[in-house]
Amino acid sequence: MRREHSVLELQQKLLKRGFPLATVQRVCAKLQDEGKLSESRFIEAFIYSRASRGIGPLKTKAQLISRGIEVKSIDDALHDVEFNWIEVARAALMKKFQCHGLKIDSADEWVSRFVFLTRRGFPVDAILSVIGNNPQS
Repeated sequence: MRREHSVLELQQKLLKRGFPLATVQRVCAKLQDEGKLSESRFIEAFIYSRASRGIGPLKTKAQLISRGIEVKSIDDALHDVEFNWIEVARAALMKKFQCHGLKIDSADEWVSRFVFLTRRGFPVDAILSVIGNNPQS
């Protein structure tokens, strides 16, 4: 099964292969009219794909923006998904650090885990829910 594509991604692929811009635009419009190319379907599949890889909503949003998706569409989709981002963050942390418990023994460990989850695109409130507010001294 092929993955969903955004309109911008498909346009870029076709232009890269040498198709004229007018043809590319016409084909994309036709595919959208036929329901074969859907931004909303692409956004939903992308969010689920990223969450299953342990990527948070902030990084996912940035990646969707870079693929030509409108911010409002992204925000609406992120609001509608049924993910508990705290659980996604917890699972990503446990996979990375192979910890079965989330006990943090030092400030360095706390910072390391905070930075990891930040780079993964989780909001601060979700991160603090997983690792706690205060680094150990």
